[in-house]
Amino acid sequence: MRSILRHAVVGGIVALLLSAVALADTTSIQLRQLNTLWRDGATVDAPTYGVLMSGWDGTNPQFISTNTSGQLIVTLGTALDSTNDSVTAVGQFVDGGAGFAQESSRVVAIGGIFDDTAGTALAENDIAALRINSLRALVTTQALVTTTCTALTNTALSTTSEVVFAASTTRQKMCISNNDDAIAIHVRFGATATTASTRVAPGQVICEVPENGYIYRGTIDAIAASGTPAISGEECTG
Repeated sequence: MRSILRHAVVGGIVALLLSAVALADTTSIQLRQLNTLWRDGATVDAPTYGVLMSGWDGTNPQFISTNTSGQLIVTLGTALDSTNDSVTAVGQFVDGGAGFAQESSRVVAIGGIFDDTAGTALAENDIAALRINSLRALVTTQALVTTTCTALTNTALSTTSEVVFAASTTRQKMCISNNDDAIAIHVRFGATATTASTRVAPGQVICEVPENGYIYRGTIDAIAASGTPAISGEECTG
């Protein structure tokens, strides 16, 4: 019985090899596709050449589909439509800005590389992993900003509101000093200062510097409580 089975196996292999040779194209070394492929338990016609890719859905094999240009077709968990305005996770969309549900919404974790020693500089359009320390905290480097500081050109105020610093989208800090020994000045972060604006006493300084990443960059006006007190100051931009 073993001898018969062995001969049958060998004979089957030889038959397969002969079939493969017979199927080979006379002008190229390509083997034709198997006669049938299976999808959902039904046979479909095979192409003349090539091998079709397929996946397993847990019960049956399924074809991997492409469009007519050969691009892979991927179906996400929920189809996009006119009400879907943001992708929140793989296979999930939130309609119309719906809220995130902590217990049920799916998320994709973003990891980093534990790297206490900075690597070499990247070139334009390179991709790299985020750096974390041994406590899993993100390693960041604050960029240095080149600033240019300019002194005030208007060195005296009057009882009429004047622009001390014009609006600047690159302002990094600003200071105004009341150099008078007796007269107060009033500074407004905005247009048209009045005596109800922020009071800067004689000999005092008012500054605007970044706080929690924010700095006021609009126009800054000032007015004298009386007379023509002298002022000084500077604005740094960058």
